[in-house]
Amino acid sequence: MDVEDAAALAETKLAQALPRRWRHVRSVARRARWVAKTLGLPDDLVAAAWLHDIGYAPDLAETGFHPLDGARFLRKGGADDRLACLVAHHSCAVYEARVRGLADVLLAEFPPEDSATYDALVFSDMTTGPHGQHVTYTERIKEIRERYGPDHEVSRALELSEPDLSATYWLREVVEPNLAPKTTERYALLTRLYLVPGLGVKRLDRLQVRDVRTWLNRLRTTCQCCAQGKDAARPIDRRRCCAIGICCHQVLAERTVKDVRDTLRAALANAVAEELLARNVAAVVRLPTPRKQQRQWWSVEEARAFLESARRDHDPLYAVYVLIVVLGLRRGEALGLTWRDVSFEAAEIHVRWQLQRADHQLRHRETKRQARPLYCRFRTSA
Repeated sequence: MDVEDAAALAETKLAQALPRRWRHVRSVARRARWVAKTLGLPDDLVAAAWLHDIGYAPDLAETGFHPLDGARFLRKGGADDRLACLVAHHSCAVYEARVRGLADVLLAEFPPEDSATYDALVFSDMTTGPHGQHVTYTERIKEIRERYGPDHEVSRALELSEPDLSATYWLREVVEPNLAPKTTERYALLTRLYLVPGLGVKRLDRLQVRDVRTWLNRLRTTCQCCAQGKDAARPIDRRRCCAIGICCHQVLAERTVKDVRDTLRAALANAVAEELLARNVAAVVRLPTPRKQQRQWWSVEEARAFLESARRDHDPLYAVYVLIVVLGLRRGEALGLTWRDVSFEAAEIHVRWQLQRADHQLRHRETKRQARPLYCRFRTSA
């Protein structure tokens, strides 16, 4: 189903029956279109934005849980599985499914997706008000609580999902626009694997220093193969440790534990800056300083032997190896060079760009530091 078909279907089901909901959906779709264009995300994001609330249509209500009802309707109508799953799980719907006793049903029929497209869908919905107006994440959360009241399933689910939603907002609105893609990818990975699973049942305004310290201590001793189901995800005939009762004790390195703490500290620091929290409880938790790894460097003879071997074998990356070994360029800097950065007359190479792989995409971006010239001798063949 393409974007035009999704928009037409949503209009058919919502425009007349639920005009206010329809205004919200149109604004979410506009927001998603802008995000998709800005970040280069697929049209699935915009199609899911048009359809995310279609389950509210009166004639589609089966369970009364609109993400599940909408996703079932789309699957029956021939929509692809990814679109149906995005609708089924939009805005952390699994938390409300737990409150309603439908989590097992939702997860069995529609597996969740962890991707930039899903995060962008959550962001588009959670920064759009019920009348279609643009709002901040904080305003949206406050409005939902006031509209439904403290005892409603939506409010109870919101209390459970707030850390997950807050993390999505922080990554999309604060980290991604201001930090390098690799840093963003790292923050997103640590948030998904450790922060949300470990603190996802705790409201941020109730988080205490003791909670953070206990969680980090537990993280140090927890086998991540067991916690993340790594061995269980293998085919049955290839399972070799935790899934067959032989724990491999794959615990985190101290460096990774510190990175997890630093990620939480950065997220809470932003919450304090936006006046969502009074203090940053992660800032006072101290961790031992990890030992630096002892690196083994090549000798001059080893570097010369490597370059001679690459040249003798006509390795297509020989020039890159020379730039890295002789001039000290980083891998991304060497791969990011263009002919405009090379001056044969002045015998200079200007390091302005780097090539990075982040979020399954190659990104050609400026270096962190200001462009610097490197002087070298060029030998050209006639």
